[in-house]
Amino acid sequence: ICLGEGERAFTELTEAVRDGKDFKKIKNLWINDGEKTIRNPMGPLIQDLDSLPFSEYGNDNMYFIESNKLSRHDPELVDNTLWVQTSRGCPYSCSFCVENTYHDIFKGLGKFVRRRSVDSIIKEAQWNLNKPNNKKDNILFVDEVFGSNATWIDEFESRYKKEVGLPFFAEYHPKTLKPRILKKLVSAGIETIVFGIQTGSDYIRNEIYERPGTNEEVISLASEINKYGVKIVYDFILDNDFETEETLKECITLLL
Repeated sequence: ICLGEGERAFTELTEAVRDGKDFKKIKNLWINDGEKTIRNPMGPLIQDLDSLPFSEYGNDNMYFIESNKLSRHDPELVDNTLWVQTSRGCPYSCSFCVENTYHDIFKGLGKFVRRRSVDSIIKEAQWNLNKPNNKKDNILFVDEVFGSNATWIDEFESRYKKEVGLPFFAEYHPKTLKPRILKKLVSAGIETIVFGIQTGSDYIRNEIYERPGTNEEVISLASEINKYGVKIVYDFILDNDFETEETLKECITLLL
């Protein structure tokens, strides 16, 4: 089993197996060793995300297993959305989210929130879009929080619309989506913004979900986004033990 980031650990494991070397001390790996389990410590977080290769699809040497059958057909080839991750880590630690666990297991292993360069992202998009029979007509940026750094978003806005130009989706925490950032996203060609409201109760959101923000702020942000004609997708967590009839009414009121 590999805990956390697997690129370094898997490379070291592959090389050790290839070369007939001992692989039982590779960091991030838990290994079944007869009657005992070797639980190796965590290695450092990858700080230079630009050093990682781009996500691949449609390569001739790929095989796929679906419903217990082996296939050479990559389903990604018929998907019109290109998925791209521009960063790793989230500055927030909401109690319901896996990032909360990551903050614990990666503590002391290096800077947690890391971002790829704009140049790397542009090159990945172009590399994929220039493939034969490409069907991609939009990009989904799957970061926990898309570009919120002012310098980064300035470069992204000026280069993306010229060098890529496809409509795109991005996810945000309401606290990070400032008016200046929003204007840059609109200029770059954003089509849909996704952000989590999670509940209509300020109390549940802040005290139980440990997610800072108020209904008033959400309404203000939604109104600001609407001015630009950008679509919004809201995330909610409603089927839980904390909501009451009254807090669900708060949810409905907020949505209306």
